[in-house]
Amino acid sequence: INSQADARIEVHGLTLCGKEAMEDLRRGENSKRKQYTCVVWVAKPIKRPDLAVLDKVKDLALSQKTPIRVLHRRSAMDRDK
Repeated sequence: INSQADARIEVHGLTLCGKEAMEDLRRGENSKRKQYTCVVWVAKPIKRPDLAVLDKVKDLALSQKTPIRVLHRRSAMDRDK
């Protein structure tokens, strides 16, 4: 890699990983969970019973537009999160 990159990048300490390491990574992708935070604007004041309803929501499905900062490497689309 280093000899073909014309000094644009350098790679150090690169090693091959075995089949077991790749299997470990694949097993972990289903068990890892991301947490998202958002800001919400509402038309009316929120009351305590409203918060109780929201507290019961679990495993909410979100759709995220491609962030502007990564548009140069990803296509613009909505992705389920």
